[in-house]
Amino acid sequence: MKIIKPRRVRSLHKLRVLIVEDDSQRYAIFDKIFANHDVTKATRAAVGCAWLHKDRAAFDLIMLDHDLELTHYTMESVLGTRAAGTGQEVAHAIARLDTPPMVVVHSLNPGGAAAICVILADAGVPHHRVEFSRWIGADLHKLGILRNSDEHWERVS
Repeated sequence: MKIIKPRRVRSLHKLRVLIVEDDSQRYAIFDKIFANHDVTKATRAAVGCAWLHKDRAAFDLIMLDHDLELTHYTMESVLGTRAAGTGQEVAHAIARLDTPPMVVVHSLNPGGAAAICVILADAGVPHHRVEFSRWIGADLHKLGILRNSDEHWERVS
């Protein structure tokens, strides 16, 4: 009698992910994590807001950085007090959605990340804050958003 090992079944449900990030090295990591999912990229806050405005229910997950464009070189952004052109602008747009998706704030700017989390919390938006690292996929796994199976990340049903 031949014993056949069952094959692992990959998730049939792809995540629709909006990544708001301006760092190409971080995108390389996100490209690996979300290789099997539908990803939309925005390198500027205005572009992220435009995607949210275009289709208000298009995303299951938003990965949100704070320091975008050249704003991360200004003291206001470092202190988390300047919203225009940062992840805070995108957070305000997310807060206006009827049914906002899960948001993961992955900024290394503690003041900016905290400001985003306040905006999201005040609006009742489900969110988590994680520090960006090359291990961010493991953080998403710990949060129950993704699972790692056979070297690819899939949606947790």
